Amino acid sequence: MVTFLQKTFTSLVHAHAGRTQKKSRQPNTLHFVFVRENTRTKTKLRYLARALRVMLSSMHKKLTLIFTVTLISSCAFFIDPHEIFISHMQGDVGEKINGPNTWAPEGRLIKKEVLPNGNFENEYHFRRTCRYFFEYEPSTLTIVSWRYEGEKSDCHIYS
Repeated sequence: MVTFLQKTFTSLVHAHAGRTQKKSRQPNTLHFVFVRENTRTKTKLRYLARALRVMLSSMHKKLTLIFTVTLISSCAFFIDPHEIFISHMQGDVGEKINGPNTWAPEGRLIKKEVLPNGNFENEYHFRRTCRYFFEYEPSTLTIVSWRYEGEKSDCHIYS
């Protein structure tokens, strides 16, 4: 009889405890699989997003480089070739007439003449109708000025 009462009392206590406490719920296998797959999908999406950010970052750098090179090279086409010719010739003023980097090679020399101020002027042939002239001091051989004659389309340099 004692064992019967003990069993009954124990079952009543457990029944009461079960009603007052929240039951621990066993994870539903479908719910567990969904959460696990969802986590994998989120991880894959994170990796994909990171790869996309890296790719866009490198694409951004490449596109910026391509744009800059295109812009610089297109600006070179807008420079007048005649202006380049003038710039090169003006760069020789102040240099020695027989210097290695001047545009006064002996092979292009047409004639030399003495000017009224005592300086010399050398005439050079460049291209078709284009002739250029360097005025220089005879004592120092320094170019003091220059000029050209001929068509603008013949007196040009492409960069």
